[in-house]
Amino acid sequence: MTMIRFKLFAVISLLFLPLTGGALWADQATSLGPSGNPLPRFVSIKASEAYMRVGPGQQYPIDWVYHAAGLPVEVIGEYGPWRRVRDRNGTAGWMHRSLLSSTRAGVVIGGKRRLYADPDTASRIVIEAQESAFGQILECQNKWCEMDFDGASGWVLRHHIWGLYPKEVFD
Repeated sequence: MTMIRFKLFAVISLLFLPLTGGALWADQATSLGPSGNPLPRFVSIKASEAYMRVGPGQQYPIDWVYHAAGLPVEVIGEYGPWRRVRDRNGTAGWMHRSLLSSTRAGVVIGGKRRLYADPDTASRIVIEAQESAFGQILECQNKWCEMDFDGASGWVLRHHIWGLYPKEVFD
């Protein structure tokens, strides 16, 4: 009886793994995909029009069309040249790798956010970014990330953006 329960648990776990899309490992990349790149990882949409499909191939129906070059998505799976991606709303599907870029980007979350000249709330406010605005992440430290929004750059508290992992630091 114990072995049957274990097998049932294993089957159920495998069925739900695609739904979690790697969220269990959201703190850091824990494995390498077939491409040799970490999974999960954040990338951005490169194309001005990008199709998200229900499966990894052009024979699969288009589920969503993104008209937002520079929008961040999380790669949660790979199959040949296809990447299973998830957007900030949790919508997941497949995109061809030619539609994606390794350029890091972030989306402002939680309302309008101030970007500062330095990583300090006492420094000068450079710009205010509206909720859902997205731009390139230039650098991330422990609490702050420097972002660029069409040539205007500044520092924002990292928990105000979606597109990076909680302890991720880079420059």
